[in-house]
This record gives sequence, structure tokens and C-alpha cells, in this order.
Amino acid sequence: QSNRYASMSFYIRQAIRLGAAFLTGMLLLWIFPGLRTLSIGSPGETLKAGGVGLVTAVMLPVLALIACITIFGIPIGIVGFLLWLLGLYFAKIVVAQIIGRSLFKSPMGYPHYAATLVAGLVITIIAINLPWIGALANLVLTCVGLGLLALYAAGVRTGTEAY
Repeated sequence: QSNRYASMSFYIRQAIRLGAAFLTGMLLLWIFPGLRTLSIGSPGETLKAGGVGLVTAVMLPVLALIACITIFGIPIGIVGFLLWLLGLYFAKIVVAQIIGRSLFKSPMGYPHYAATLVAGLVITIIAINLPWIGALANLVLTCVGLGLLALYAAGVRTGTEAY
């Protein structure tokens, strides 16, 4: 078995992944500007978001499948399933934005959200590619991010700050 970190194709794939996540994140943060200011103020908020994310990750596809039992529920089930897939992808982007904002926190304010997003995405991609703990990091980041998205969609305020 070869070392995946020794091949140039691994780094090319990660650069493409970073670029795609950056473009997607920019679009997401442009459409939903409230996501730019999300933050996690305490370990309790992180646990709450992670718990909500875990429940959402498990229950949303189950509910979408149940909705597909009837003819009228099929469109609702399909939309629910697509929202679940989008949420799983957007989850780490939202967490990356929060990580990036925490890096640039200063009395002068924050730089443009593109800078905070790219800095957070670099850290996130490195974290999920770490040997041995990358899969756990991926799971935690996805659950926390999905929980933040679910709470945001439900209108529950987390530690938001003025941008």
C-alpha cells in the first residue's frame, strides 16, 4: 500500500477540493449573509450544535424516506434528501468560516469574509487529512457544521456577532 501523501495527485485533488469549497462557500455566504457572522462562544454551544447536527444527519434522510411512502410525499422526500446532502457538504464550509473568523479576530474588525473563509478552509482540509484522526475530525466538523446550519435554518440564534 502506497503512501497517499507522497503522490502529487493527492495535493492536486486537495487544491481542487479547496477551490470548489471556496467558490461554493463564497456563493453560500453571499446568498445567506447571516452565516458570515456565526460563531461558537462556548464548549456548550459546540456540543449543542454537534448534537443537533448528529440528530439531523441521522433523522433527515429517514424522514425523507418516510415521506416518500405516499405519492404526494415524494417531492417532499426528494427535497428533504437533497437538503440533507447539501447540508453535509456545506457543514464544513460553515465551520471553516468560523475558524477563519477566530484567526482574524482583532479590535480593528474582520477582513473580508473571503479571507476568513480561505484560511478556515485550509485548516479544515488539513485537519480532515491528518493520519489516524482525520476521519474523527471530519465527523466532528460535519456534525457541528450541520447542527449550526439546522439551528440557523430554524431561526435559533447562536453566538452571532455584528459583522
